[in-house]
Amino acid sequence: MEFISNGSSNIEFTAELTVVNCSLKNVSLSQTIFDLDLSSNKLISIPSLMNFQEMKEIDLKNNLIEEITKNIFNNMANLWRIDLSNNRIRNIESDSFVGVKLIKLELNTNLLTTLETLTNDNKRISFLNPLNNSLAFFGISNNLIDNLNSLKYMTKLDNIISCCNQIKKLDSNMFSQVSQLEWLDLSYNKIEFIDSMAFNGMVIRNLNLAGNPISSIEMNLQEIQNETNSIINWNYPPELRLILNGTQLNDNDYCLTKLISHILNKTTLIIDIDHSCNCFIFKFKDSFDSEQQPNCIRNDSIIN
Repeated sequence: MEFISNGSSNIEFTAELTVVNCSLKNVSLSQTIFDLDLSSNKLISIPSLMNFQEMKEIDLKNNLIEEITKNIFNNMANLWRIDLSNNRIRNIESDSFVGVKLIKLELNTNLLTTLETLTNDNKRISFLNPLNNSLAFFGISNNLIDNLNSLKYMTKLDNIISCCNQIKKLDSNMFSQVSQLEWLDLSYNKIEFIDSMAFNGMVIRNLNLAGNPISSIEMNLQEIQNETNSIINWNYPPELRLILNGTQLNDNDYCLTKLISHILNKTTLIIDIDHSCNCFIFKFKDSFDSEQQPNCIRNDSIIN
């Protein structure tokens, strides 16, 4: 089906509806749609979704939406996925996701500065609270978010993609109840400090910290229960200092306790291929990904 419009439209199709790249500015929908795709239009607000009890998926990416108002998805019990990426969203009301049990939510490339919102009685609460016991995948990359503390109570999360934000530090127990989290992408933020208990009690398979100006990592690896097939991505900066169990690692100090060495030896490490070599790299040269080994190891360089 091809649908072309330059303005407002009343649409009364059933089951699945895709109206992409049609310059729609607003739309009125029928009540029998299950999967809705209105991506790449010019919508400035989310169309009325009242009485859409059977809606399962909504795709509104690549529009001009600026706000998600309260109760807009109220009582859509079957709704499991919403994609609002690449809009102009600055504000999400605290009750926006009341009545739904989303599994996947994508808010990438918007203008959000926080995961919290101010209520009428001047309290700051997370707009994600209604999803604490359902959301498994959360995409929030390319916004202006400076912390992820609001995620600590999201018990079902297993995948967080938060690349390219403004996060500067990872606080103690910030993921305290996110025990199912396996994939965590925090690459290209502004992280300088990681508390030793930031990942307390978690089981992470892929932790991506590439592109952060990390100056100190007080990360107690005993608290990361990475048993097998774990990937910890330390991509930046070239002279990274790692503080593990109180042991500072640099070119002159690369001795680790047997326990920490054992964990790193079971972990796949990924760093820049042009990373300058030091004793740490040579000590754990067998832990690096075979396809992305630093050049100095490939070339059998010798450290003086």
